[in-house]
Amino acid sequence: MGGVSCRQGQQTQVAASRKQGGNIQVPWVQGRKSLWSGVGTMRSGLEELWELQGHQCLHQETLEKPLSEWPVPQFIDLFLPEFPVRPIRRQQQLKILGLVAKGSFGTVLKVLDCAQKAVFAVKVVSKVKVLQKDTLRQCKEEVSIQRQINHPFVHSLGDTWQGKRHLFIMCSYCSTDLYSLWSAVGCFPEASVRLFAVELVLVLCYLHDLGIIHRDVKFPVAAERDHVAMLASVTHCDSEIPVSLKKEFSFLLQELLCQNPLHRLRYLHHFQVHPFFRGVAFDPELLQKQPVNFVMETQDTQTSPLESMPFKDFDCDLEPFLVHSIPA
Repeated sequence: MGGVSCRQGQQTQVAASRKQGGNIQVPWVQGRKSLWSGVGTMRSGLEELWELQGHQCLHQETLEKPLSEWPVPQFIDLFLPEFPVRPIRRQQQLKILGLVAKGSFGTVLKVLDCAQKAVFAVKVVSKVKVLQKDTLRQCKEEVSIQRQINHPFVHSLGDTWQGKRHLFIMCSYCSTDLYSLWSAVGCFPEASVRLFAVELVLVLCYLHDLGIIHRDVKFPVAAERDHVAMLASVTHCDSEIPVSLKKEFSFLLQELLCQNPLHRLRYLHHFQVHPFFRGVAFDPELLQKQPVNFVMETQDTQTSPLESMPFKDFDCDLEPFLVHSIPA
């Protein structure tokens, strides 16, 4: 789930577990039989949390009675507090506009929030798959990390909640990604490459300063079984730099693709003084004011999204749509 992991505090246990080659063992996931039977106990302090967040109902299965009268099922309690329960009326405000992507951990949908009159991306993750793959802690950490981040070049976290079957992560919506744009355009002008590179450098340096490693920065090599195998594949991947490139650009690529990590560009000040970035301001606010013409043209040619019917219960009515979705 996601590609961000944190090296600080208790989250170090995640990285340590992976180095040992084992799955993350989450104590909450033990006792699977009790999960499937739906038997659970009351979470301490949940009533206070519920009052603070202003929630007034649990779900249809609680028949809208006060939470204090009902023990919280373990299949709900496991995902608290990162994934609170939202009232049905909040879910009815959402309309699906299309499918953004499908991955091993879930589906990303393009969603219209009718109340805010804004479009968001919603990641939908099956609770059963999270427990089967022992990724509950990783799933919770992804949300916790996203709540720490505030950067103009990183998706902002809008909301998280859980239904009976799924977890939902709502983020700001981006109409395209760099790889899709590259595939559509074919070749970027050097000025655009410089702009994209500065934005990427600023984001990665920002995350590293917070002790966060982004593990999902794509490289054009075949997919591997895990991140260790992918690192080995990238390390030994041969690359050829076109002779038509300018000297400064060629020099930058050689330093970035160097197989010895000690000789690569690693720190922000190395990029700021590099000849390829001469005259470029490493300032997110200023960079946002530099529109890329071919990106704007690509967005203008995209067809307007189709609208689907509203949902009486977003979680329950979602199953057929995840299989037969219209493109975003």
